[in-house]
Amino acid sequence: MWTLAVTLIEKLNIWSGIWNEQIIGPFFIEGNLNGEKYRDLLEESMWPIISQLINTNIIEPIFMQDGAPAHNSNIVRGWLDEHFPGRWMGTRGPVLWPPRSSDLIPMDFFLWGYLKNLVYPSCSLPDLHRKIEQNIQNILPETLGNVKNAWVEKLQLCVANNRGYFEHL
Repeated sequence: MWTLAVTLIEKLNIWSGIWNEQIIGPFFIEGNLNGEKYRDLLEESMWPIISQLINTNIIEPIFMQDGAPAHNSNIVRGWLDEHFPGRWMGTRGPVLWPPRSSDLIPMDFFLWGYLKNLVYPSCSLPDLHRKIEQNIQNILPETLGNVKNAWVEKLQLCVANNRGYFEHL
C-alpha cells in the first residue's frame, strides 16, 4: 500500500501487487485508510484476480504486507487468515514480518520509488490516477523479472542475517 498526499486535503492510497512478471492493479482508495476500507479493497478488487491466478498455478502464494496500521486491524487479519491460511506475512501474521526489514517486498524497494519519479508533479487526483495507471502498464516483464531476482537476493540476505536488518549487506 502506498499513500500519496496530493494536497493538504486530498489523499490517495494505492494498492498494487507483483505476481511473477506481472503487476496486479493499481487499485485506489481515496481519503484516510482504515482496516475496513483495506479489507474491502482486498475482497472486492484484489481477491478476484489473485484467486484466478492461484487456481492456474501449482504453488500457493504467501501474501506479504508491511506493518501499516490498517494492515494489522482485526478485520484484515481475519480476512487474510480465511483466504491465505498460514500463508501471509505481516507484523502480526502467521509468518512474522522480520524486524527492521521495511523494504523487503518489491513494492517498497522498486515500484513505489519508480512511480514517484514518473508521476510527480501531478496537479490533481485524476491526473495522478492517469499517470500511475499509464506508467504501471509501461513496466516491461523483463524489468519485473529483474525485480524478482533482486527480491530473492534480499530474502536470502534476510535469512542469512537471522531475519534481522540486512540492508547494509
